[in-house]
Order: sequence, then C-alpha cells, then structure tokens
Amino acid sequence: MDGIGVHTTAGKDRFVALDGMRGCLALTVAAYHFDEIGVRSVDDLMHGGYLAVDFFFVLSGFVIAHGYGTRLTRSGGVADFLARRVARLYPVHLVMILPYLAIETMRLVATMAGSGMEPRPPFTGWAGLPALFANLALVQSFGQFDVLTWNGPSWSIGCELWTYVIFALSTCGPARWRLPGQVAIVGVGFAALLALPVTDMNVSFDYGILRCLVGFFLGVLARELIFPAVSRLRLVGTVAGGLEVAALIAALGFALATSADRRSLAAPLVFLLPLVVFALEGGFVSRMLRGPLFAWLGRLSYSIYMVHAVLLYLAFTAAKKLGGHFGMELTRRMDGAGFGGVVLDLGSPWATAFAGLAFLAMVLAAAELLHRRIEVPGRRLVMRLWDRLRRDREIGLGRETTGLVEIPVAATLPSNIGDHRRHP
Repeated sequence: MDGIGVHTTAGKDRFVALDGMRGCLALTVAAYHFDEIGVRSVDDLMHGGYLAVDFFFVLSGFVIAHGYGTRLTRSGGVADFLARRVARLYPVHLVMILPYLAIETMRLVATMAGSGMEPRPPFTGWAGLPALFANLALVQSFGQFDVLTWNGPSWSIGCELWTYVIFALSTCGPARWRLPGQVAIVGVGFAALLALPVTDMNVSFDYGILRCLVGFFLGVLARELIFPAVSRLRLVGTVAGGLEVAALIAALGFALATSADRRSLAAPLVFLLPLVVFALEGGFVSRMLRGPLFAWLGRLSYSIYMVHAVLLYLAFTAAKKLGGHFGMELTRRMDGAGFGGVVLDLGSPWATAFAGLAFLAMVLAAAELLHRRIEVPGRRLVMRLWDRLRRDREIGLGRETTGLVEIPVAATLPSNIGDHRRHP
C-alpha cells in the first residue's frame, strides 16, 4: 500500500503510473468494504474488489525489488531498509488504532455506569486486549484469531512488514541462491494455499501471511526475470496503449469471474501482466495514470487504505443510532454479512449507491488529512530518530575508550591518514 520512490536503470525516480494505479486500488478496497456492509447494490461489480489487495502485494514486491534489491547487500543496507519500512508503515498504523481504543474505552465507561446496551462487552472479541497487543506488534495475521481485529485492513500491513524481513534476509546469502530461494518461497506459499481448506483468495487473519508472501515474491521475480527483457522492447504508442487496455480487461475479467472460488488463488499470477505492462509506461492509459488526479490518489493510497475502515465503522454505528432515534429502519439483519450480521439498508439501491459515493468522498478528505498530519510527519520523525541512532553508533564505533577518556581512532593513525577521516 505504500508509495516508494525508487532509482531505476531507465533514469526514472518512480513508477508514476503504478503509483496512480495504487490509488485506484485503495479506493476499490474501500468501495468493496462499503458494499459488504450495505445491501450489495453494486455487488456484481464489487464482489471481486478484495483481490485489489493481491495486486498491492505483487506491486509492492516489484517496486521494492527494483528500488532496494542491490542496496541491501551493502553494509547496513538491511537495517536501513527495515527502518524505512517501519517509518513508512507504523505511524499511520498506530494512529488508526486510537479511534477504536477511544470507542472501546467509552463503551467500558458506559458499561461501568450501567448504561451499556451492546451485546459484545468492551475490550473483548475482535477488540480484545490480546488482539490489541498483536496489532501493536503487527503479528495479528498469523492465525491466532478467528476474525479481523481492531483496524481490520492492517492485517495486510503486518504481513507486509514481516515479508519485508524475509525479503531482506533472502538477499543476504550467496547471490547464486537468491533467485532459487525466492522461487521456493512462492512455490511453498502456493502449495500451502492449495492444501489448506480455503474456498477463495479472501484470506486475511488466518492465512494472510501466505497470501502476502506469494504475491510479494512473484512481484520480486517479475522485476528480476521478466521486466528487464520486456523493457528492451520499448513499447510505445498504439501498441502499448492496446496492451494496457487488454491487460486491464484481463485482470478485471478474472476478478469478476473467479473471486468466489478457488480459481482466485491464481490472482497474483494473473496480475503480473498489468503490472509489467504499466511499469513500461508506454501507452495512453499510463499517461492518464501519470496525471495530477491519479498522482494525488497515489500519494494518498496508504492513508485511504488505513482510514476507510474506521470511517465505515463510525458511519455504520451512526446509522444504527440515528435510525433508532428517529424511528427509521436504516439497518437490518442479514446473516453472514455486514457488521455482526447487520447491514445498511437505506430503502433503495440508488440511495445506498449515493451513500457509497458520499462515503468515498469522506474517505478522500480524511486520507488527505491523515497523509499531511500523520503519514508524512511520522515518517520523517522515525527517520530522524533512526539517523540519529545510526550516527551515534557510527561515532561510537569510530572511537576507542581508554579509562575515562575517549580517543578518536583517527588520532592513533598516521597523520596523512587521520587528516582525511571525517566522523559524522
């Protein structure tokens, strides 16, 4: 979900079209979740929306491999990479737990005062304390819970962070084993998903880490094995535009046709086609994705993804309370859907669709605020702390301590060497 600036052999700093696509995918996930809690007024279009997460995983592996693959073998490269990933992910993740924490605290106070009417006691179930600590450690998707917990979409953020660790470790061994090892990770992940009792690719709190590993490392392999060859073709103009349209149709058609059955397990493989085609940025669709609107969506993509669930929860709760207060039926029971079997029902598909558009507008506004006030400042703060820690460590390693007196190493070297040493 995160935008990543990369150095490329073609001289580009970013895959700008892929950034724009990332923004569209984030909005797709938000719309899919709104449709889930409603009466599914646009179900025929949105039931495959969850597969946008698999595109995210593949895209993330591609871009991370492109930007960091060779840099991780340098001294301190792995530590710096992981620090940057934590700085990118954790501030927003932490802040988006706070609204749920406030809601549960208010429910606890209401229960202690004797006015709590909710069927679920506060700080239990999906909002229990064990789940809270697991979310803080980003290990909430390793199968220890039977539901999504706290800020639901963060299941994939935890999976991504630990996948980053595995990716970094996979680059540290002998170079000749790197690609075979990454192929093995994809193979084992696919085999595990096929062997497990899953009906489709919509796994998260249970087998989400396998889903992430497969998609991410397929993206890595696409960057290492496919993109170098395809990029030599220099596809532009009508041919490139036609390939982009065909790749989009293939991906959308696959998502609509297979999202409800085990064929959806092949989604990461199918999404390699649009990923590589749009990474070339040679057609008119790519030019559109590089435009200001999609560039803005790309910048907000992580915040969109992380903020939409809490807004959906608050909007749904408000609809229940308002309906009860004014004697209106804005929600109804629907087993296996919505929040705890309760869905939003505004009386007509058109009203629900209009509410969905209003919800997406609210998500964009909140994402802009979250991006400006938390995401960017939080990333900078964590990186300042990391740079200070690294600088202090380098200074410490550059000094020898004798008794209570620290003697710079440079002072013990011949003058013609020591004169040229600099300690940051």
